[in-house]
Amino acid sequence: MKKVVLLCAACLGFSLIGIPIDAKETAQGQEITGEEVRSLVSQSDSPDFKSKFKETLEKELIQKGVSNPEELLSSNKPLPDFVIDIAFNIMFNTNIPLMNMNDDLIVSGDPEEGSAEWYVTSWYNHLENTSYRYINAHETYRDIRGNEVSHPIKLRSRYIDHGADKTAILYHGYRANWFDTIRQAKFFSDEGYNVLMVASRALNGSEGKYITFGYYEQDDLNQWISDEVAQTNPNQKIVLQGISMGAATTMMSQTTPHPNVFAYIEDCGYKGLVSEDAGEFVSAIFGQFNQKTEERLGFNLNQISPLNSVSKNELPKLFIIGSEDTEDNVIGTDDLFNASAGYKEKLVVEGAGHGQAFETDPELYQRTMRNFLKVALKQNISSFELPDYHTSTGLSVNELDLPTEVDTKLEDGTQVSVPVSNWEMIHYDENKAGNYTFSGTVEEVDGIDNLNNLRPTLNVITHPILKKIEILNKNMELQQGNELQINVQLTDENNQVINDDWVRNQVQYKVEFDSANTTNNHNVSVDEDGVINTDANTAVGTYKVTAYSGEVSTSTSLEVKKNQENFNLYRLYNESSGEHFYTLSNDERSNLISYGWTDEGVSWITSESGDPVWRAYNPNTGEHIYTASLAEYENLYSKNWVKEGHAFYSMNTSEGIPIYRLYNKQKA
Repeated sequence: MKKVVLLCAACLGFSLIGIPIDAKETAQGQEITGEEVRSLVSQSDSPDFKSKFKETLEKELIQKGVSNPEELLSSNKPLPDFVIDIAFNIMFNTNIPLMNMNDDLIVSGDPEEGSAEWYVTSWYNHLENTSYRYINAHETYRDIRGNEVSHPIKLRSRYIDHGADKTAILYHGYRANWFDTIRQAKFFSDEGYNVLMVASRALNGSEGKYITFGYYEQDDLNQWISDEVAQTNPNQKIVLQGISMGAATTMMSQTTPHPNVFAYIEDCGYKGLVSEDAGEFVSAIFGQFNQKTEERLGFNLNQISPLNSVSKNELPKLFIIGSEDTEDNVIGTDDLFNASAGYKEKLVVEGAGHGQAFETDPELYQRTMRNFLKVALKQNISSFELPDYHTSTGLSVNELDLPTEVDTKLEDGTQVSVPVSNWEMIHYDENKAGNYTFSGTVEEVDGIDNLNNLRPTLNVITHPILKKIEILNKNMELQQGNELQINVQLTDENNQVINDDWVRNQVQYKVEFDSANTTNNHNVSVDEDGVINTDANTAVGTYKVTAYSGEVSTSTSLEVKKNQENFNLYRLYNESSGEHFYTLSNDERSNLISYGWTDEGVSWITSESGDPVWRAYNPNTGEHIYTASLAEYENLYSKNWVKEGHAFYSMNTSEGIPIYRLYNKQKA
């Protein structure tokens, strides 16, 4: 017949009706001194302490009318239902004498240096970056009468905020104080992690009634993870660590890994609540107890199985156990380690009892954790992303300006740059254009592994050397508002035509005005493809067009002419000053209209050539004057008028109609 034993989260193994209860993680839910806590803990392994629990149970049984409770508890017969009820409450209900931990334990007095209480008073209480965090959960169970009770509960944690991109979430043990993980909290805080110390449901200020040994707590833990990611950033890196029941909760929570969790550490966790090595008495009552659990809490004790969870994910895992822990726990840790998938490490701390590995050998504990985290945080390189490298022929390998960093994709999809050196190529011909493949060596980077010894490969493409540029466009002319493509021919040092897109793309263009006057008109523009652009207000005249690449260049001239459609001379009137204004520019006309000038339409059609009419501006009075006399134009300039260039052309006197200019002395 299969033998079973119920193991509570601490798994210390002192028996109370066959159910090992973790007395070490037990204290009154009220304010007590650190000395009282130490006294309670020091008694937990003593026969006297254990006998008090059994004595309490026997008194309960006597009150229920059991005349010989000792005989009842040692019998191999099924136990009465009320005995199972009492055992159920001892195991799951947090609101029972001596084992009540619903409220926070307040540490006071002068705790012994190195104790958990000492870490609270000497370190945690002095931090200025701590706060409480809360999440909302739900609790459902059936009361002793079989009525369903369902209500929301608020769970609490303590948070140390370093503004880091890494967070350690710590989960305490069965009926343990909130500072059960305080040593680990300081370790992670010193390493620069944010730290979240979870108060398990129904304990340490978190609401609820029942402990469920990780069954419902695993969902709570995943909710804490998601809450931390939501409050930090989507790529926050999370490491989990639990002690005893907290370790079991941690393992079960990651049966399907949360995407932000990069590793977890389990310290003296149990592999399950069901063991295959127990006495006949426990085997006999297991069915009764399991039935009670299903009726009241809605789950089967066989479902508490960290052993099943560790085999279903490949997260890096560190298993920690004390050599003096219970035999079940030591063997259970071996079973967990052997069943675990993915990268794993195991630490056995000699001489340490249950949950005492850190305080027994803090140096070894922390060194092991630190080294494990370095490995777990490392991301393996999966591929490199390098664009082609283009250059001209004639450069030796040492003269090539090859990249010192390359973009790398890691296995988690993250993209980072890593340093690379020692680019190598066996058959490189610096005098011959072509494609050459170089391979480099990735240098070591903290947090990044190259387990597959991948090497980045770079495609180096060498191109002919450009010696001459020739502009093929002859007699370049362009009317305002049109565009023109510059056509060039490229040749190498052997006077061979280069048909290489990369070389052609290195050619740049510029246009400079020569005789064209752009004082009051737009310049010609040219884009990177050699397309010349003009608009209706581009200054007419001659421009210098240059095509160049490095030190190789050539130039030609471009003549921009008036567009026949653009000879309308517009007249506008300013009611405030009484001035009439003339312009060929439709943009200038629209701008003045927007300032309140009256549009009087086209005054006349001007000539595309002839005698220039100059326009000058008086900044003191705001008036303009138009003159065909360059001498008058220059004279006005000498009297601080502003030159605005030629406004339009006037036909010569033998062909056109005279335009008269009058002067209003009163306005002046």
